[in-house]
Amino acid sequence: MTGKAPGRKVVKPLADRATDGLQDELNAKLAAAEAARRAAEEKAAKAQAKARKAKRKAAQLAVDFAAARIKAKQKAKKVKAKAKKAVEKEKAKAQAILEAKGGGKKKVKK
Repeated sequence: MTGKAPGRKVVKPLADRATDGLQDELNAKLAAAEAARRAAEEKAAKAQAKARKAKRKAAQLAVDFAAARIKAKQKAKKVKAKAKKAVEKEKAKAQAILEAKGGGKKKVKK
């Protein structure tokens, strides 16, 4: 036998019941604090991931911008060369017309 009278309920003293209530309250507060900490960590992890993604995107945009600038310079160079060629062609035509008329060369006075 355990030393208890059969059919009798064991009642905790009032002081023990008060500490149990405080313990329950502390446990609830601890659980809430732990949940808040986990939520904050998850939020921070998401923010870090977003920052890494933005950094990668910025780097890619910088590369794309540099490539576009190089491409634009090359195209400008081609257009300039083409324009120069066209001007030379027009000068040659004008020179040919002047020579055909006979006024291509200036007469030098003696």
